[in-house]
Amino acid sequence: MFLNSFKSVWFLLAITTLVLFFLVTLAYNQSWRYHLDVDVWGFYYPRLVHFLDNLSFAGIGENEYFPGAMFFFLIPGLALLFGPNNAQTYLAGLITVNILTIIILLYLYRRHNHFSPLIFLAILLFSGPIFFFRHDLFVSLVVILSLLLWKLHKRNFAALILGISVSIKIYPLLILPYFLILSLKNYNLRKSVEIFVIFISGAFLVFGLYSLLGSSPNEILDTIHLNSLKPVHIESLWGSFLTIFSKMINGQWALGKGEHGIFGIDSRYIFLPLTFYNYFWIIPLGIFYLSLYKKVSKNGELMIEAVFLILLLFIIFSKILTGQYIFWILALFPLFKYHQKLETLYVISFLIILFIVFLTQYIYPLHYNELLGIFYTSGGQVKYFYILLLRNLLLLVLFVLVAKYAFEDKISGNT
Repeated sequence: MFLNSFKSVWFLLAITTLVLFFLVTLAYNQSWRYHLDVDVWGFYYPRLVHFLDNLSFAGIGENEYFPGAMFFFLIPGLALLFGPNNAQTYLAGLITVNILTIIILLYLYRRHNHFSPLIFLAILLFSGPIFFFRHDLFVSLVVILSLLLWKLHKRNFAALILGISVSIKIYPLLILPYFLILSLKNYNLRKSVEIFVIFISGAFLVFGLYSLLGSSPNEILDTIHLNSLKPVHIESLWGSFLTIFSKMINGQWALGKGEHGIFGIDSRYIFLPLTFYNYFWIIPLGIFYLSLYKKVSKNGELMIEAVFLILLLFIIFSKILTGQYIFWILALFPLFKYHQKLETLYVISFLIILFIVFLTQYIYPLHYNELLGIFYTSGGQVKYFYILLLRNLLLLVLFVLVAKYAFEDKISGNT
């Protein structure tokens, strides 16, 4: 009887309402909002204003966002029909859009099993309100739709949707090789080529519309180039390593510097070319793809856990790791296939995820001033760096646990 109450739709509605109300309250609390709000009034809202004034994104200047994201930034602007034309109204619209995204995700999770929505709500609760101020949950929704379509054997449609998701953020591109591996194992090389072409078509649907509205291909290429110029982010695992390395070699912690829109490790403390940090992730991911190719059997099914590991591996080796990037994997965890004999691994992985997002929230936005303005400026308040380091090390632990969960006892693509 007690467990049945967790399966009730009314129970889910009540818990969802409480969690969202609490998180919206935090979103408008200055302790959280001070840093989280910067992207809203500094980037998202100005892009909406530019589009409304010009009916085009052309000439917007330095821009790090892909075309799909630029179109997404227009959606919260509908709130301006019901309030003043300012960033505060736009934020209300953005929060509303993200709440609707959460509701759709909860519906999809409930179709997976009755406990998946509760797992996701727990993750959101421990994460704090950061997702209200970003568009990463929307990208996660599009990616999940693609993955579920693939599992329903609508593979061409899945590839098309995945291509569309890449027009919003680049990271779904990392899932494409897994699609190609599955196509090759389930069908043949011709099917893999077909999936690739459909994927490209999905991406060009959005990129093409963006160009028709006046933006040149050079502006899109400039977006990619701008991201390559960004320094090694202080929140990344590379940033933690370079900070400790400086302490071991020079006797002082590495200092930071704001550049190209993020706060990164000062170039004086980076001992390899920036190109290394831009592209090193290709090596561990390439090895993982080869491992997947060997593990996936003929007629093997797509594993959500494998997608989780692909994205987590990129996060670990990426030179940039902002708090919202972790949502790329968080939205996938509730869709894991539950194996009763591996319940301990599942529960520990879940608890580590909660701890990771809690530590992330504690650092950003709650103590970001201390991390940037004190530790990475003068070396003081070192405890905040240690907390960040612990968060980053837990990402490594999480990868090991989920890999063990996914492939233990030959639980692989053929399950």
